[in-house]
This record gives sequence, C-alpha cells and structure tokens, in this order.
Amino acid sequence: MSIVVGPWGGNGGSYWDDGSYNGVREISLAYGRCIDSICVVYDKNGKSVAAEKHGGVGGNRTAEIKLQYPEEFLTSVSGHYCPVVHGGTPVIRSLTFMSNRRTLGPYGVEEGTPFSFSTDGALIVQSRLKRLMSTASRSSTPKDDEEP
Repeated sequence: MSIVVGPWGGNGGSYWDDGSYNGVREISLAYGRCIDSICVVYDKNGKSVAAEKHGGVGGNRTAEIKLQYPEEFLTSVSGHYCPVVHGGTPVIRSLTFMSNRRTLGPYGVEEGTPFSFSTDGALIVQSRLKRLMSTASRSSTPKDDEEP
C-alpha cells in the first residue's frame, strides 16, 4: 500500500517524485539558512539506486545520512518552512528525520511553520515533497552566505 503525502514548500522550485522503491538507504542534504538540495539513495530489490539531486546549489553545510538499511528505516519526517527574508517566497527551512532507531537532525533553521509526517512506526519509502528545495538559488532571495 502506498500513501502519497505533500506537497510542501513555497511557490518556487518544482514538484518531483523519484518513483517507487523498497526503502531509503541514504539522504544527502545541502543546507544553511534553508534546505538547498536533497539527494536520496533508495533500495530497489536489494540494490542501491541513487536518485537525481533536487534543489539548488546553495548551502554552506552538508549532511550525509546513512541508514543501516534494512534494519533501520525512516518512520517520520518533520521540519519548518517560511521565507528566509521578509516578503520572500516560503522555503523549507529545516528537516528532521526519525528512524526506528534514532533522530537525525535537525538540519537547517527551525523557524517558521512546522510540518510533520509520521507513519506510527511503519516504513517511509518515499515522501513527495513539492518544492522542497530552496528557491534561493533561483530567485532574488539571498543565498546562505549573503545578508538579507
């Protein structure tokens, strides 16, 4: 059974859907004042499949989240969204992942409107997060290392 969630995010960027997989093995994030990009490595029938990177080129910090798949799996994703600058487009400001074993994050700035998706202990294979990435690298909004 599949449950589609989202989309979340601002008016910039674009909707994305990596397809159907058995689980999540790794998540790579670039972030700073917002989440600038995400790349997920999925499991497909016992093999690692790297999806394309979604988002921009900003972010002065990175995170490489490696799950001990298949024993460890995601059970919830939460975060915050709001503009980086006054009057700007809302973007994903932070992400926190919870697995059946640990909490990963938060990554980014916990500021703005919170959102959360939980499966009550079940496996999260894929979340459809529309416009998850920051529009900072595609708009006049300052990048992470610029002042608003």
